[in-house]
Amino acid sequence: MVSSFFLLLSCRGQRILTEAQDSLKESEKRRDENLTKMDKTMKKMIEVKSGIEHLADKLHHLKATKSQVPTSVISSQSNDYVLDLLGTTEEKLVKLVEELEAKDLDATLKEMRQLDVRTSLSLRSILFMFYLASICW
Repeated sequence: MVSSFFLLLSCRGQRILTEAQDSLKESEKRRDENLTKMDKTMKKMIEVKSGIEHLADKLHHLKATKSQVPTSVISSQSNDYVLDLLGTTEEKLVKLVEELEAKDLDATLKEMRQLDVRTSLSLRSILFMFYLASICW
């Protein structure tokens, strides 16, 4: 009777051990999947930060509104850095769109074409002068 009791305990212990091992394998699988997701998320966050910094760099020449005047310097390593930069960039873009909506686009395009023609003519005349100078020497 004692041996059947130990046999029962042994079978029960083996079943508990198997269940614990299965649970461990499932946990490790979930951990690996979460690590993969975290790596992908981190890469995307770096791409987003880089994109926002690039856009902000393209707009750096635009004047800041009063709300954009920095009250304190935020480290580029800070969690708030990207959010602050995004907010500043958004305000600059909104201001730019408002300025463009107020302008007469047809007149602006005509002015740009005229400027392009004048620039083209200036470049041609300079090249022609260099050509003449090279012939004379």
